[in-house]
Amino acid sequence: MQPRKYLKLIIVLTVNLNCYGIVTAQENNLCHKSTEGTEFWFGFMENRIYNADYHTVLVTVSSRKSTNFKITVGLPNAPVYNRNFSVSANSAKTVEIPWIMAETFGSESISNTGIHITADDPVSVYATNWDPNSSDNSVIHPVANLGNEYFAMCYEPRVDPENPLSGNGRNSQFLVVVTEDNTTIRIKPSKVTDQLAPKDSIFEIVLNKGQVFQVQSENDLGTHLSGQGDLTGSQVVADKPVAFFSGALSTTVPNWHCCWDHLYEQIPPVQSWGRRYLTVPLKTRSADLFRVLAAKNNTTVHISGEPLIYLNVGEFHEFEVQAPETKRILSDNPVLVAQFSQSNSVDSAKTGGDGDPFMIILNPADRLIKTAIFQTYGIPNNFTDPDYFGIQANYVNILTPTSEIANITLNGQPVSSEFKSHDENSWSFAQIDIPKGTHIIENITGNEGFMAFVYGFGGLESYGFNVGYNFDLQLDLGENIVFFKRDTLLLCRGDELILDAGPQFDYYKWSTLATAQTITVNEEGLYWLEAG
Repeated sequence: MQPRKYLKLIIVLTVNLNCYGIVTAQENNLCHKSTEGTEFWFGFMENRIYNADYHTVLVTVSSRKSTNFKITVGLPNAPVYNRNFSVSANSAKTVEIPWIMAETFGSESISNTGIHITADDPVSVYATNWDPNSSDNSVIHPVANLGNEYFAMCYEPRVDPENPLSGNGRNSQFLVVVTEDNTTIRIKPSKVTDQLAPKDSIFEIVLNKGQVFQVQSENDLGTHLSGQGDLTGSQVVADKPVAFFSGALSTTVPNWHCCWDHLYEQIPPVQSWGRRYLTVPLKTRSADLFRVLAAKNNTTVHISGEPLIYLNVGEFHEFEVQAPETKRILSDNPVLVAQFSQSNSVDSAKTGGDGDPFMIILNPADRLIKTAIFQTYGIPNNFTDPDYFGIQANYVNILTPTSEIANITLNGQPVSSEFKSHDENSWSFAQIDIPKGTHIIENITGNEGFMAFVYGFGGLESYGFNVGYNFDLQLDLGENIVFFKRDTLLLCRGDELILDAGPQFDYYKWSTLATAQTITVNEEGLYWLEAG
């Protein structure tokens, strides 16, 4: 048998200037969609409450220029909270909202707890839900970058065997926040819900702007029911853009260690997931857990140094990475990747007992940002101290192409000496100690940006969040095609290749004159697409 001959298939993709989406084989980023914006809808999931006097929810707004912003809670025509604020240039403003107004409790009932922020100029928003020794926070995505399809990333609950009524170990959960009236939402839970909706059943609800719908896993304090568990992989599809959050009320990571903590992250829509991720260890931790979640059947995942992983829609793979090792994650279909800080007892020898679980959604390696302004937290004198957090140390991890190291600054100072080589060639990362306060990371002159996430530990306390996410839409050229910038696709003679631009665009114009989302090619040639 003669060896098969290959034809080269070159794809050239162009996109118009309306900032709806951008991707080209030449990486022509004509506009940029980040977590900065002027309008945000979000919500707080249920957290453990040991003492209502100390329980706190916070919203932090940062800006590159002085601007005004407004926070409202509830329905637009009848808010229960409505206040105006201002933030100075290159700084952050933290606002405490009465938690009884803003936090969502229970499962599968409609709540009017949506939080709306509007600003005169682009700002970044971070949300924090804090209870003594149970906190987490998340970067908030602007309305312009929300989508219609999501999958939950959570963790398995573990009830405290010594104190089952404490609230420790209660439900995994997810939360939908609606941005437009008459939004129909279809929900497919991956486990039995608290109101006993069966695993893999599908139910629909219709919500209006500002309304919130929280789903929690089946939970019986004191027993571990066979259906109770991890809602990771649950699917939510809406006919209008919604904001989506997931995590856990309070759980351990992994689920057989002590101690418990809240998990809370905003999840990016499927259309902005990626195929290549790079991991960086948390400083002072001996190991971190990661999960890779698939949105399509027959997804192949390769983690550097590990055997291939095969996932179907809604399935995930969990793995541990020992510090100081780094990993590269490649997949042939878009995936979502989360990093988990492990429970206190896992790292007690290395950390002196500081820290507990939190969850961070990682950026794909091609979703870099140029600037981030954020705030870290310090040690309170007592639970009524305005700093709130019992955090003893704060850190920021920065990941960037090695060629950009000299261009990265932290609070106006170069940090090139902090970087070390990543397992992925041509990439480097830094783990930097930072004090309580407001900080700015910038790529001052480079062509590319960086990824960064912030975290802190103290006692049985921790928090972590991604400082920013790049939502530049990527044209997905179909299953089993790994397509990085300036690559050439190979087509076997006599075979066909389906090029799929994805459902996120309003119109398509291929060089073949086709106007559909997908085309089938079977000849060598130069192809281009305009989409918007």
